[in-house]
Amino acid sequence: MPYSFSKKQFSEFGRFYAERSSINFQDIQLEMFYGADEPRNRFLSSVISKMLCGEPVDTTLGTQRRDIICADDVLFAIMTIVGSDLHGYCKIPVGTGKAPTVSEIIDHIWNMTGRKSELYKGAVPMRKNEPDCAADTKIMRSLCDWQPKHWRDGLNDMIDTMRAEQGDT
Repeated sequence: MPYSFSKKQFSEFGRFYAERSSINFQDIQLEMFYGADEPRNRFLSSVISKMLCGEPVDTTLGTQRRDIICADDVLFAIMTIVGSDLHGYCKIPVGTGKAPTVSEIIDHIWNMTGRKSELYKGAVPMRKNEPDCAADTKIMRSLCDWQPKHWRDGLNDMIDTMRAEQGDT
């Protein structure tokens, strides 16, 4: 709750100062990004680690939709935005524009890691009012040839990297 609140407040302060002080404020909106070097306690990396080791995995039913984007694509987006000619306050969604269900994501990871883990979908309760999210990529497409990796390709790269780190080839 405090994290969500502070993100919203930061965005509002950005809008306020951009309008009142004629500064440029690009409000980059990210939902869920991932990369092989992220901390192992984050959702995707912890699921991949457990599945590579054949450990059981508890999840929600996974009906919520998430626009997941590779950290490399996020970095490209940030560099593009910083180098752009945007003025004032601009809210910029950064994502792929596609939103698979968490269940689809988990199933893909399970398949790519060799189906060694037992999956317990529904073992974790869903949070109330969990929103679905898919980025509107219009602004990013207006700034560059925006073609982020497909989520399956990005996760395959992450799994391969983590597998190599664990020595499991």
